[in-house]
Amino acid sequence: MDFITKLPRTFSGHGTIWIIIDRLTKSADFLSIRENYKMDKLARLYINEIVVRHGVALYIILDRDSRFTSRFWQSLQQSSGTNVSLSTAYHPQTDGQSKRTIQTLKDMLRTCVLDFGGNWDTHLPVIESSYNNSYHSRIGPKYVGSFEITQRICPVAYRLRLLDELSRVHDVFHVSNLKKVLVDESLVIPLEKIQVDEQLHFIEELKMSCPTTLLKFRDEISLKRGDCDN
Repeated sequence: MDFITKLPRTFSGHGTIWIIIDRLTKSADFLSIRENYKMDKLARLYINEIVVRHGVALYIILDRDSRFTSRFWQSLQQSSGTNVSLSTAYHPQTDGQSKRTIQTLKDMLRTCVLDFGGNWDTHLPVIESSYNNSYHSRIGPKYVGSFEITQRICPVAYRLRLLDELSRVHDVFHVSNLKKVLVDESLVIPLEKIQVDEQLHFIEELKMSCPTTLLKFRDEISLKRGDCDN
Protein backbone atom coordinates (compact mmCIF):
# COMPACT_ATOMS: atom_id res chain seq x y z
CA MET A 1 0.00 0.00 0.00
CA ASP A 2 1.11 3.53 -0.76
CA PHE A 3 -0.20 7.01 -1.58
CA ILE A 4 0.23 9.52 -4.39
CA THR A 5 -0.30 12.92 -2.79
CA LYS A 6 -0.32 16.59 -3.85
CA LEU A 7 -2.22 15.92 -7.08
CA PRO A 8 -4.34 18.71 -8.64
CA ARG A 9 -7.58 18.94 -6.69
CA THR A 10 -10.62 17.71 -8.61
CA PHE A 11 -14.21 18.96 -8.47
CA SER A 12 -14.88 16.18 -5.94
CA GLY A 13 -12.13 17.51 -3.68
CA HIS A 14 -9.85 14.53 -4.28
CA GLY A 15 -6.11 15.18 -4.38
CA THR A 16 -4.65 11.80 -3.40
CA ILE A 17 -4.67 8.26 -4.80
CA TRP A 18 -4.48 5.24 -2.50
CA ILE A 19 -2.66 2.40 -4.28
CA ILE A 20 -3.18 -1.21 -3.16
CA ILE A 21 -1.30 -3.94 -5.05
CA ASP A 22 -1.56 -7.72 -4.92
CA ARG A 23 2.04 -8.99 -4.93
CA LEU A 24 1.03 -12.36 -6.37
CA THR A 25 -1.12 -11.37 -9.36
CA LYS A 26 0.30 -7.82 -9.74
CA SER A 27 -3.26 -6.47 -9.97
CA ALA A 28 -3.79 -3.01 -8.48
CA ASP A 29 -6.64 -0.96 -7.05
CA PHE A 30 -6.54 2.83 -7.34
CA LEU A 31 -8.79 4.69 -4.91
CA SER A 32 -9.21 8.48 -5.21
CA ILE A 33 -9.41 10.07 -1.75
CA ARG A 34 -8.83 13.33 0.05
CA GLU A 35 -5.51 13.83 1.78
CA ASN A 36 -7.19 14.75 5.07
CA TYR A 37 -9.21 11.53 5.37
CA LYS A 38 -9.06 10.12 8.88
CA MET A 39 -8.22 6.52 9.63
CA ASP A 40 -11.83 5.49 10.26
CA LYS A 41 -12.79 6.80 6.81
CA LEU A 42 -9.90 4.92 5.18
CA ALA A 43 -10.84 1.76 7.09
CA ARG A 44 -14.42 1.85 5.78
CA LEU A 45 -13.14 2.49 2.26
CA TYR A 46 -10.68 -0.40 2.57
CA ILE A 47 -13.40 -2.81 3.69
CA ASN A 48 -15.93 -1.71 1.06
CA GLU A 49 -13.55 -1.59 -1.90
CA ILE A 50 -10.85 -4.15 -1.10
CA VAL A 51 -12.09 -6.72 1.42
CA VAL A 52 -15.52 -7.08 -0.18
CA ARG A 53 -13.98 -7.48 -3.65
CA HIS A 54 -10.87 -9.55 -2.91
CA GLY A 55 -11.26 -10.93 0.61
CA VAL A 56 -9.12 -10.48 3.72
CA ALA A 57 -5.38 -10.25 3.06
CA LEU A 58 -2.95 -12.59 4.81
CA TYR A 59 -0.04 -10.16 4.71
CA ILE A 60 0.26 -6.40 4.06
CA ILE A 61 3.36 -4.25 3.56
CA LEU A 62 2.79 -0.56 4.32
CA ASP A 63 4.86 2.57 4.20
CA ARG A 64 5.44 4.43 7.45
CA ASP A 65 2.51 6.79 7.08
CA SER A 66 1.20 7.94 10.44
CA ARG A 67 -2.27 6.67 9.61
CA PHE A 68 -1.00 3.13 9.09
CA THR A 69 1.06 3.16 12.27
CA SER A 70 -1.95 4.17 14.35
CA ARG A 71 -3.33 1.83 16.98
CA PHE A 72 -6.73 1.78 15.26
CA TRP A 73 -5.34 0.42 11.97
CA GLN A 74 -3.14 -2.12 13.73
CA SER A 75 -6.08 -3.37 15.80
CA LEU A 76 -8.30 -3.59 12.71
CA GLN A 77 -5.82 -5.79 10.84
CA GLN A 78 -5.06 -7.89 13.91
CA SER A 79 -8.74 -8.63 14.44
CA SER A 80 -9.08 -9.75 10.80
CA GLY A 81 -6.02 -12.02 11.03
CA THR A 82 -3.77 -9.95 8.75
CA ASN A 83 -0.05 -9.59 9.47
CA VAL A 84 1.19 -6.03 8.96
CA SER A 85 4.80 -5.07 8.18
CA LEU A 86 6.25 -1.61 7.61
CA SER A 87 8.57 -0.97 4.67
CA THR A 88 12.21 -0.01 5.17
CA ALA A 89 13.62 3.13 3.57
CA TYR A 90 15.94 2.61 0.58
CA HIS A 91 15.06 -1.09 0.40
CA PRO A 92 13.14 -1.67 -2.86
CA GLN A 93 12.73 -5.34 -1.94
CA THR A 94 9.93 -4.31 0.41
CA ASP A 95 7.97 -1.64 -1.49
CA GLY A 96 9.72 -1.33 -4.84
CA GLN A 97 6.68 -2.68 -6.65
CA SER A 98 4.42 0.09 -5.37
CA LYS A 99 7.00 2.74 -6.28
CA ARG A 100 7.18 1.47 -9.87
CA THR A 101 3.39 1.38 -10.05
CA ILE A 102 3.21 4.98 -8.84
CA GLN A 103 5.48 6.15 -11.65
CA THR A 104 3.45 4.21 -14.23
CA LEU A 105 0.19 5.59 -12.86
CA LYS A 106 1.46 9.17 -13.00
CA ASP A 107 2.41 8.75 -16.65
CA MET A 108 -0.99 7.26 -17.49
CA LEU A 109 -2.85 10.02 -15.63
CA ARG A 110 -0.84 12.71 -17.39
CA THR A 111 -1.59 11.19 -20.78
CA CYS A 112 -5.33 10.86 -20.13
CA VAL A 113 -5.72 14.42 -18.87
CA LEU A 114 -3.77 15.86 -21.81
CA ASP A 115 -5.68 13.82 -24.40
CA PHE A 116 -9.21 13.86 -22.99
CA GLY A 117 -9.24 16.77 -20.51
CA GLY A 118 -11.38 16.88 -17.39
CA ASN A 119 -10.48 15.78 -13.89
CA TRP A 120 -8.06 12.91 -13.36
CA ASP A 121 -10.39 11.02 -11.02
CA THR A 122 -12.91 10.52 -13.84
CA HIS A 123 -10.26 8.61 -15.80
CA LEU A 124 -9.05 6.55 -12.83
CA PRO A 125 -11.36 3.51 -13.33
CA VAL A 126 -10.33 3.24 -16.99
CA ILE A 127 -6.66 3.57 -16.07
CA GLU A 128 -7.02 0.85 -13.41
CA SER A 129 -8.62 -1.51 -15.92
CA SER A 130 -5.93 -0.76 -18.50
CA TYR A 131 -3.14 -1.34 -15.98
CA ASN A 132 -4.54 -4.64 -14.71
CA ASN A 133 -5.03 -5.96 -18.25
CA SER A 134 -1.55 -4.98 -19.43
CA TYR A 135 1.37 -7.39 -19.73
CA HIS A 136 3.43 -8.05 -16.58
CA SER A 137 6.69 -9.86 -17.18
CA ARG A 138 6.71 -11.50 -13.74
CA ILE A 139 3.47 -13.35 -14.48
CA GLY A 140 4.26 -14.01 -18.13
CA PRO A 141 4.68 -17.42 -19.78
CA LYS A 142 6.49 -20.03 -17.69
CA TYR A 143 8.86 -22.72 -18.88
CA VAL A 144 8.88 -26.47 -18.21
CA GLY A 145 11.84 -28.77 -18.47
CA SER A 146 14.71 -29.08 -18.78
CA PHE A 147 14.85 -31.18 -21.99
CA GLU A 148 17.79 -32.37 -24.01
CA ILE A 149 18.22 -31.15 -27.60
CA THR A 150 18.46 -34.17 -29.92
CA GLN A 151 18.52 -32.50 -33.33
CA ARG A 152 18.95 -29.09 -34.89
CA ILE A 153 16.36 -28.90 -37.66
CA CYS A 154 17.38 -25.41 -38.81
CA PRO A 155 18.84 -22.28 -37.17
CA VAL A 156 15.46 -21.45 -35.61
CA ALA A 157 14.01 -24.92 -34.82
CA TYR A 158 15.18 -27.74 -32.56
CA ARG A 159 13.97 -31.23 -31.71
CA LEU A 160 13.80 -32.10 -28.01
CA ARG A 161 13.69 -35.37 -26.09
CA LEU A 162 10.41 -35.04 -24.20
CA LEU A 163 9.07 -37.03 -21.28
CA ASP A 164 6.58 -39.84 -21.76
CA GLU A 165 3.85 -37.63 -20.30
CA LEU A 166 4.37 -35.23 -23.23
CA SER A 167 4.35 -37.90 -25.93
CA ARG A 168 1.35 -36.29 -27.65
CA VAL A 169 3.19 -32.96 -27.96
CA HIS A 170 5.14 -32.26 -31.16
CA ASP A 171 8.82 -32.46 -30.28
CA VAL A 172 10.09 -29.68 -32.61
CA PHE A 173 10.03 -26.13 -31.19
CA HIS A 174 10.87 -22.66 -32.45
CA VAL A 175 13.73 -20.91 -30.66
CA SER A 176 11.32 -18.24 -29.40
CA ASN A 177 9.75 -20.95 -27.19
CA LEU A 178 13.08 -22.22 -25.86
CA LYS A 179 15.35 -20.92 -23.14
CA LYS A 180 18.85 -22.12 -22.37
CA VAL A 181 19.18 -23.84 -19.01
CA LEU A 182 21.96 -22.25 -16.96
CA VAL A 183 21.15 -23.72 -13.56
CA ASP A 184 23.28 -26.40 -11.95
CA GLU A 185 20.98 -29.43 -11.62
CA SER A 186 22.84 -30.55 -8.50
CA LEU A 187 21.50 -27.44 -6.72
CA VAL A 188 17.86 -27.97 -7.68
CA ILE A 189 15.57 -28.69 -4.70
CA PRO A 190 12.80 -31.26 -5.36
CA LEU A 191 9.35 -29.72 -5.20
CA GLU A 192 8.12 -32.20 -2.57
CA LYS A 193 10.80 -30.96 -0.14
CA ILE A 194 9.56 -27.37 -0.26
CA GLN A 195 7.06 -26.73 2.54
CA VAL A 196 5.10 -23.59 3.42
CA ASP A 197 3.00 -22.72 6.44
CA GLU A 198 -0.52 -21.26 6.57
CA GLN A 199 0.85 -17.77 5.91
CA LEU A 200 2.76 -18.94 2.81
CA HIS A 201 6.15 -18.63 4.50
CA PHE A 202 8.82 -21.19 3.72
CA ILE A 203 9.45 -23.71 6.50
CA GLU A 204 13.18 -23.98 7.02
CA GLU A 205 14.79 -27.20 8.21
CA LEU A 206 17.42 -26.67 10.86
CA LYS A 207 20.68 -28.52 10.25
CA MET A 208 23.53 -28.67 12.74
CA SER A 209 27.11 -28.89 11.63
CA CYS A 210 29.20 -31.69 13.14
CA PRO A 211 32.55 -30.85 14.73
CA THR A 212 35.56 -30.84 12.45
CA THR A 213 37.75 -33.95 12.61
CA LEU A 214 41.47 -33.93 11.90
CA LEU A 215 42.74 -36.93 9.98
CA LYS A 216 46.49 -37.45 9.63
CA PHE A 217 47.84 -39.51 6.77
CA ARG A 218 51.62 -39.74 6.98
CA ASP A 219 52.83 -36.19 6.29
CA GLU A 220 49.45 -34.74 5.27
CA ILE A 221 46.63 -33.49 7.45
CA SER A 222 43.11 -33.22 6.00
CA LEU A 223 39.95 -31.74 7.47
CA LYS A 224 36.73 -33.70 7.54
CA ARG A 225 33.36 -32.30 8.51
CA GLY A 226 29.88 -33.67 7.99
CA ASP A 227 26.36 -32.28 8.38
CA CYS A 228 24.07 -33.72 11.01
CA ASP A 229 20.30 -33.62 10.76
CA ASN A 230 18.74 -32.77 14.07
